[in-house]
Amino acid sequence: MSRLRGARGKPYALKVLQGEKRKERLNSHEPKPGMKVIDPPEHLTEQAKKYWLYYFDVLTRMGVMTVADVKQLEIFCNACADERRYREIVESEGAILKIPKYHNGEEIGIDMKVHPATRLLKVATDSIDKYGGALALNPQDRSRLSIDPPGDDKPKGIGAFIK
Repeated sequence: MSRLRGARGKPYALKVLQGEKRKERLNSHEPKPGMKVIDPPEHLTEQAKKYWLYYFDVLTRMGVMTVADVKQLEIFCNACADERRYREIVESEGAILKIPKYHNGEEIGIDMKVHPATRLLKVATDSIDKYGGALALNPQDRSRLSIDPPGDDKPKGIGAFIK
């Protein structure tokens, strides 16, 4: 069932950390996906696979990578590879194309148009921002997380009071 209106719901752990008092707003049965080492998907470009290997390692060490995040990471890595490719095109060919205008076979001027790679670069950059945020790869989204250090089995939040 999809949400049609309103803001996206917060995860259970975030509500607890923020001190939610009303029990009916807490979903203690929220799914908790596990993690395993996953190789980059075969269909990724070589550049996207390099991003995959790098960011998979980063996210795993941060403790935020799960099997449920694989598709998000795939899209993010594709966007990173696209951004790099389009940036190289814009740097080599320029952001503006100068196209000669003709009338009756004679050149009468020059039209200046935005290079298509410039628009594609913006789309890739927006995807990086969106999916990077979903993966907690930007400081603002990362600051909202609270990860238990390895070996720290003490309950946190409301779990510290429930026995």
